Amino acid sequence: MPLLLQFPGPLPNPDGTLPEPVYGPFRPSWLIHTPTRPDVSTGGAATAPTKGDVQEFVYLSDLKWTSASNGWGDVELNRANGDKDPGDGPPISLDGRLYRRGLGVAANSQITYDLDGKYARFFSAIGIDDSAGDEGSVTFQVWADGRKIFDSGLLSGADRRIPVRLNVAGVKQLTLVTTDGGDGDNNDHADWAAARLVPAPDLTQAL
Repeated sequence: MPLLLQFPGPLPNPDGTLPEPVYGPFRPSWLIHTPTRPDVSTGGAATAPTKGDVQEFVYLSDLKWTSASNGWGDVELNRANGDKDPGDGPPISLDGRLYRRGLGVAANSQITYDLDGKYARFFSAIGIDDSAGDEGSVTFQVWADGRKIFDSGLLSGADRRIPVRLNVAGVKQLTLVTTDGGDGDNNDHADWAAARLVPAPDLTQAL
């Protein structure tokens, strides 16, 4: 049965990404509910989610990476790539949409996290930040335990953002990579917007 998404704030966007405005009256506490198995006592209908069925998204910008390298300046937390100093980048913006959470990098970049098999899904919206205009050219890749599980192909600043949804169940090490497309790194300001993980279900809850 498909996952049911319930949100205390705005509904998901048509492309499946979550609205992540920089400013807003709502808290960014998105919850994901996994319905229980059909129960004969309820006529075959799925029972209501219990406390154990609720899993919060964990944003990568809240996790410590094990290693990180960036093509220009620092890897920015919850901001787009800026100049040389931490936190000097603009808000993350893709296709005119502002995101309050995410990672701002400059190709070539590589960020590695130890997941220890604790997560089930990875979500993000990717693209070249609006601050670069139509310039820049970047390829986004996601690697899981040394195996490439996603490759965006070469994107330019004129391309629209791409939603990324990946199964990372059992993955111990996750690495986010950007490359400059082989034409230099000018304006290669790349965003992993709203990059987040869904924790793996706690199977002990079903015992």
